[in-house]
Amino acid sequence: MHAIEFDVLDFAAFCFQSKILPSPDSFENWFRRTFHQKTNCNLIPVAEEIIKETQLLLYLE
Repeated sequence: MHAIEFDVLDFAAFCFQSKILPSPDSFENWFRRTFHQKTNCNLIPVAEEIIKETQLLLYLE
């Protein structure tokens, strides 16, 4: 299994450009488009943290 690396700003940019709110569904959608695979259970805590950070980033805009 390969490590997947990305920056929270990548997801924030996706949400901002798509005019969608950060959520588990939008994260899954972005992740599938970016990495061409589904998220797995190991990513759920990471995804939750990224969604929170993205909400803060977009709120500050």
